[in-house]
Amino acid sequence: MPAPDPIEDAIYARADAERKMPGVLFGPIYAFVLNIAHIARGQERQTIVNTVTAARPPGMSAEWNAGYEAAVMATLKIAVSRSFTH
Repeated sequence: MPAPDPIEDAIYARADAERKMPGVLFGPIYAFVLNIAHIARGQERQTIVNTVTAARPPGMSAEWNAGYEAAVMATLKIAVSRSFTH
């Protein structure tokens, strides 16, 4: 029979104590922080789009401008998808 592990017992005791504490839930706090991070990423993306599209060379055709904006959006989409996985 293995010897009892005092560290593991302490961890389980602390977890049991936290379960018994009324009103302490971290789910709403996590959801709030997650939403704030999502808003911040959206603002960063919009700032990048505004900066890059303002730097677009003047005097180009509507077709060229549409292609430029499509390329910028595709690049941002790649960057955003990587930010969720890294």
